Order: sequence, then C-alpha cells, then structure tokens
Amino acid sequence: MQDLVVKLNIVEQCGNGIVMTGGASAGSLAIENNTLRDIGGAAGEGLLGRFTAGIAVMRTEAATLSGNTLRRIGVDAQRKTLVAGILGVGLVRSRIVGNEAIELGPAEEFGGEVAGIMLRAPWAQAEIAHNHVERDGQAVDQVSPIACYAVLIDEPVAGRSIVSKAAAFTALRVDDARTLVLDGARAYVAMTPVGINVAGVAVPRGASATLLGNVLIARGRVPAVQVTAGGETLFSDNRCELRANRDEPAVLLATPVAIVNANRVRNPGKVSVKVGNGNTIVTAMGNITSGEIEANLEPEMRPLNLKA
Repeated sequence: MQDLVVKLNIVEQCGNGIVMTGGASAGSLAIENNTLRDIGGAAGEGLLGRFTAGIAVMRTEAATLSGNTLRRIGVDAQRKTLVAGILGVGLVRSRIVGNEAIELGPAEEFGGEVAGIMLRAPWAQAEIAHNHVERDGQAVDQVSPIACYAVLIDEPVAGRSIVSKAAAFTALRVDDARTLVLDGARAYVAMTPVGINVAGVAVPRGASATLLGNVLIARGRVPAVQVTAGGETLFSDNRCELRANRDEPAVLLATPVAIVNANRVRNPGKVSVKVGNGNTIVTAMGNITSGEIEANLEPEMRPLNLKA
C-alpha cells in the first residue's frame, strides 16, 4: 500500500483488532477514530497467534494513529507472548495522539509482556501525545508479577543492547547505519536515517522520541514508561503513575539527551524518574515527583523540582 486510511470502525470480540500482517508495508497510514473492545482470544497459529493487539502497524514510513478508543485488550490472552493496545514495528515516523487504552492484559502472570503503547525498532521519530493509558479499569494497588508498561519504546544501540525482541519480532543493530528486522519468517534490512554534517559527510542520526501531555498509569514489575533512544527524548507535561512497585522507577529514559519538564510522577519506590547512566545530558525543571530524580543534573537545577 502507498496510502491507507482506516477510520470510524467498531471492532469487538475478535482475536485482534486492526492489524497489518505478514509482509505488508505502507508509505502513509492513518488509523483514526475507531473503537475496539474485548479483543483477544485463542492462541491460534503463525505470527498473529503470538500476540494480541488492538492496533498493530508494521513497516510504515509515516503513521498517524489518533482518536482511537481501546478497552479490554487481551484480558484472556493466557497463551500469548505479547499484549499491546497499540503496537508499532518499523515505523519510521509515527504520531500517536489522543488515544485511550484501558484494561490491558490478563490479571495473572502469563509469561509475556503487556503495553498500552509499544514501539519497536527500527524507528526514527516518534510523537506520543495526549493519550490516556491505564492497565486497570479501576485503581488497584496490589502487587502484580506481570511485565506491564504504559509506554515501551525500544531501539537497539550499537555498542550496548543491540537486540530488540517482542513476540515474533526481532530487530538486530548490525552497525550504525543498518538494522536487521526479523518478522516471523520474513526479514529485511532497514537503513538508519542520516544527516549531513558541516563537512558534507552523511552521519547516522539516533532516533528521537517525544512524550507530551499523556496520562500513563501502569501496575507490574517494570517501569510504567521505558524509552530507549539513540538520539534525544522530550518527556513533558505527563501525569505518570506506577502502582504497587517499590523496586523500579516509574519512568526510565535511556537516551544521550533528555528534556524532562513539568511532569507529575508517582510511585511507592525511592526513585521516581531515572535518566541515562550518569553521562546523559539532562535538563529537568518543574517536575513534582513522589521520589528522587536520578539523573546527571546540574546542582542549580535540583531545587527547580519538588517532591510530594
């Protein structure tokens, strides 16, 4: 497909919702104003049998997913390896705006991962704005052993973690310019976006993510928000909560450059926001967190954030 619009549909009681399958690819894709509920069923066979997704998009140059409502996704998916409200694999540029995903994944441990919004490599630019993601239909403060994220964005980085894997999807960073993507029985090589430096030489650019104005609430054994990006990350104006987990930060950003501004972050653990490994360039201002912000902050910047 070169261009595709999927709009104004109601999908309910199906094994999956709106899914690009197999070797499909698109130049421009818009999935807007759809309602999906009670998605998930028997394990099935093949690639679709490995995951349950409300919306799943693969190998697209420009994707816009906006205004969709997702309820009760994968609550009975006991034999799956992945449950996602919105799943994107190989989206070069994506805008995920104004969606609602509530009641995600089974109540008990099932050996897989759950995510409200999940983006897997290769990708170059991701904008996630004004979404509402919440694992439970009502507030629950009980400890859960499930790996449940509100948002998970992953990029394999050469010299560090070079593999990104979820269900039947695997991305392997070959070098700074190429990523090998395995999609079930299919494979392709994606080229890393490049820029031109002052000497006129093409230089690979790391992926960049923006998370703006979201409500992100999770409950499980992993952070509510986890972003790994080779470029920079903007995390601003979000309300984020990780319930009943004292061991993990609510927000984990692994990126060379991070701008963390005006967020409200709550969790029962000692650290609420963790950024980088001590070498990341970070600016953090106007945040109110229940725990510490663990980051490479300048001393004069720490008083600009509050604990409450």
